[in-house]
Amino acid sequence: MIINGNTKISQLLKENSAALDAITSLAKPLEKLRNPILRKLMASRTTIQQAADISGCDVEAFFLALRPLGFESSNAPVIKAITPDQPTNRPDWLAALVPQQIIVFDVRETLSRGYDPLKEILAEYKKVQPGTALQIINTFIPTPLLRLLENKGALTYSETIAQRLTYSYFFKPIQVNDNKKATAHVKLGDLISTVDEASFNAQLGRYAVDQIKEIDVRTLEMPAPMQAILEELEALSEEHGLYVHHKRIPVYLLEDLQASGKYRVFILPITEGRVDLLLTHNSKFKRGKD
Repeated sequence: MIINGNTKISQLLKENSAALDAITSLAKPLEKLRNPILRKLMASRTTIQQAADISGCDVEAFFLALRPLGFESSNAPVIKAITPDQPTNRPDWLAALVPQQIIVFDVRETLSRGYDPLKEILAEYKKVQPGTALQIINTFIPTPLLRLLENKGALTYSETIAQRLTYSYFFKPIQVNDNKKATAHVKLGDLISTVDEASFNAQLGRYAVDQIKEIDVRTLEMPAPMQAILEELEALSEEHGLYVHHKRIPVYLLEDLQASGKYRVFILPITEGRVDLLLTHNSKFKRGKD
């Protein structure tokens, strides 16, 4: 198989399962791929180049490790964000901003400690005034975050500055198209809804007491909460619901559940550091409405 920096990890594993040992031996962050749940979540969306950026490895190290398994590297260019030495390709809204119109937020230290900076990023974006932007300094392009804030009306752009260094910009327009925002919300709400307490309890009431599996992941460190939820969903029958006590909305997980189309999720924000979730099979929800 001919590979390059754009080749997905899932393609490597499909071609030769021994690629898993070769990849995970390169760096400690890549050992997470040994977890079957995380592997299923990450492999299909991560390229060799992205895995190299996240782990601090050189792409050539991947090619050397995979070569004994029959993989051959090509010279195909890696598809990645435009760097600042090509400023003419930046969007007009970014090129027009002056430094005083950009709030800079560096999340690399937070990530190095194993914490998810999503809550802090959303708080910083909330401070952004219309006509200005938030700049996130990160070690990789945060694609789920880009999609999340685009759904909130932001204009986004990412550029790779160096290995394990990216700048992502989130611009808040002066005028937001309300119709566009409403459409995005309806699309997200097809399977995922933020509800009030009465609506949440009404959904819980569709189940008998012994049909609800309840778990509390608030004390778990990342990525354990996501692993616990996915493991429970794997074992969840169509007649049961999963009731989760969480300390934050698990945006990355919800994005994948939305894409799968298999589950319906109800979100009840309670207090700072406390969110309840009810997850049910979408087929069960449809039958309940018929």
